[in-house]
Amino acid sequence: MTNNNQNAGDQSLLRNLNLSAVLSELRNNKLISRAALAELTGLNKATITRLVRELIDYGFVKEVGLLSTLSTGRPSILLELNPQAGFIIAARLDIDYNAVILTDFSGNIIWRNELAHTPEDGQTLILDNLLSLILAAVDQVEDESRPILGLGLSVPGLVDIDNGTLLFAPNLGWRNFSFRDWLGTHFDLPIYINNEANLAALGESFLGAARDSNYVLYINITSGVGSGIVYNKEILSGVAGIAGEVGHMTIDPHGPQCNCGNLGCWEAFVSAPAVLRRMRNRLKDGESSLITEETLKHFSKHTISKLVEAAEQGDLLSREILKETGEYIGLGLANLINVLNPERVVLGGYLSPAYPLMLEEIKNSVQARALEWAWRGADIVIAHFGSDASLMGAFTTIHDHVLSYPIETLARLGEGEQVERR
Repeated sequence: MTNNNQNAGDQSLLRNLNLSAVLSELRNNKLISRAALAELTGLNKATITRLVRELIDYGFVKEVGLLSTLSTGRPSILLELNPQAGFIIAARLDIDYNAVILTDFSGNIIWRNELAHTPEDGQTLILDNLLSLILAAVDQVEDESRPILGLGLSVPGLVDIDNGTLLFAPNLGWRNFSFRDWLGTHFDLPIYINNEANLAALGESFLGAARDSNYVLYINITSGVGSGIVYNKEILSGVAGIAGEVGHMTIDPHGPQCNCGNLGCWEAFVSAPAVLRRMRNRLKDGESSLITEETLKHFSKHTISKLVEAAEQGDLLSREILKETGEYIGLGLANLINVLNPERVVLGGYLSPAYPLMLEEIKNSVQARALEWAWRGADIVIAHFGSDASLMGAFTTIHDHVLSYPIETLARLGEGEQVERR
């Protein structure tokens, strides 16, 4: 009996590995023939034929046309992952807003919405807003034959990834909140939670500005500063899962006080609130600008856009503030490029609208301080998805889960299962 169970388990594991290998090659190659799948996976043609037939029957894969050849043989049928296989929900919790998207299986956004809040609104209201957005996304699904395959959530702060717990979000003042348990009381779905910078790095690595790079450093500048490091399309999390907390790297020991209590952290110079604080102080000193103190009174991700608009209209103070910020960003980046020696650096977060105006200053600052051998190999680019990169990363984690554990997902597809609200 034990041997039978073990054999069944071995067969199930082998089937999962083979299906995952096929699906991974379909993701990597977009359009591919059965013969090419056999060559790339090392599986024989009969096995490939059987696996592909199963995936087509479940709606996971579809045939999309013929590959013409110069030979007289029959042309090959091309295959691709079926965008209509199911839906994925990706959500983002941040200091000043929640956002949720519903995508198809290829990551095309079908629906998006967001709700603003402030940390002072309190945890209960912020969570209620997030839940209402997720429920609204669920309500967009009308085709009961296409299930929701999972829910990915991006959060600010330190995360216990294995348990789905937000350990500490200093800008919200939250500690030890289990998002997986909380979401699990409402939805019967695979649920994945990670830090916003890690997910943004993943989203840009698979789908955005770094999709052709193997070693990526993503810089996430929002209400704080973090980074995500991706090597060979996998997040480098560190022993405690908190690698990438670069915002608290000391730039000037005599600099302004950071939210963490220390002086001169990188975050205290380049975070969105720090940029606006410098602008506000210059206005209080009597300098003129198209920006008013009233504009800067209430912080949100949109406030930076107003600063950029003023700079583009020729506002000298706005331009000076952005130039100074670019220099500070480059100062921190020079240290990181020396230490990590990445292939590509992706700049994202709330400052995304400002990067086109700062990029030259950032690169000049890096080149003035980093080792030449390091900075020459590091391509510095602007995030493709802007402040939505973490949402695309949250999508990517669920997409990857589906491809890594296809047997679990095929069961869901086969049952035409919809989200069970608890």
